[in-house]
Amino acid sequence: EMLRDGAANISPYRAIVEDAKFLISRCECSIQHIPREGNHSANVLANIGVNQQEHLVYLENPLSSLLFVLITDMVNANSGRD
Repeated sequence: EMLRDGAANISPYRAIVEDAKFLISRCECSIQHIPREGNHSANVLANIGVNQQEHLVYLENPLSSLLFVLITDMVNANSGRD
């Protein structure tokens, strides 16, 4: 909502929101809300990243431990909420 509508002048997040809006306007990308049920992959990746020692990791293919989660997220993202 803040990216779409802007942050209130007194919001502590205003500078971050304005920076994000500026960066988004400079690239061909979009921001979309994904319900928690369809985004378990992000949680799994974040947990893996917490324990990662390298600053950058590039994967040609998803980790085997993440593959099932990715497929499940794709199915759930299309099912929507009740």
